[in-house]
Amino acid sequence: MLKEIWISKIDLIKIDTEGAEYDILISINTELISEVRWITGELHGNKDFELLDYLEKLDFNISMQKNIDNKLFMFNCAKEEVINKLSKEDKSNLK
Repeated sequence: MLKEIWISKIDLIKIDTEGAEYDILISINTELISEVRWITGELHGNKDFELLDYLEKLDFNISMQKNIDNKLFMFNCAKEEVINKLSKEDKSNLK
């Protein structure tokens, strides 16, 4: 679909698909997702850590906030060049 609308690069993915995040993100062409600069969203307990491991292997830095009593949690994955441009305050807000 992206090729049909002349999009060759994605800077940001915001995802909250009620448990389908793993299936959706791993189905994206590896070359395309490797060029994404930032991925943010909510995970729902379905292969969450497998997904984060996959993204880390694609050179994303991972930040997440998870409470022990809740299976839902927010996550951010960003490339190093993006993180380096953030202020200290912005970086601390990601934790």
